[in-house]
Amino acid sequence: MARGGAVRLALLFSLASVAYHLCREGLAFTPGRTRAAWGWNGQGRDPNVARNAVEDVATIQELDDAIARTAKGEPNVLIVGFSTTWCGPCKLMDPKVKELSEIFEAKATFLKVMGDKAAEGMQIMKREGVRTVPLYQIYKDGQKVGSVSGADAEALTSKIEQHTGMKATEPSNG
Repeated sequence: MARGGAVRLALLFSLASVAYHLCREGLAFTPGRTRAAWGWNGQGRDPNVARNAVEDVATIQELDDAIARTAKGEPNVLIVGFSTTWCGPCKLMDPKVKELSEIFEAKATFLKVMGDKAAEGMQIMKREGVRTVPLYQIYKDGQKVGSVSGADAEALTSKIEQHTGMKATEPSNG
């Protein structure tokens, strides 16, 4: 019986820790934007429309097109984040991934696949072999060159630096 109490206590502290970090990071629900606002023109992203830091991918074709574009030129690095709406660690990583997308804007494209939001989201995750979230896959020149599993911002930053050849700069606290 003492063991069950310890497990419940550990679970309580874990949940409290997640709640604390969610409040501290100031995460809030913001409805998604439409594809038109992101510059999707039916043939891929319209280069004349400013892109958001991290774009949602809803279909297998959109993901395949984005991977193919990395083989054609700049930016030739693609980071695809896999997540779900219920994933706490994914929500903790969202602000860091957005920050990385702004730092590496000229060198990399950042996409996000929500496995339980878009109709094809789970199919994409199954095809890509995603077993845990968050998972970040890195593509360069049309090929998968690495991945980072879990909410490890340092490992993700390091992988992006490795494949873009650029060092991340620390954001100002002002």
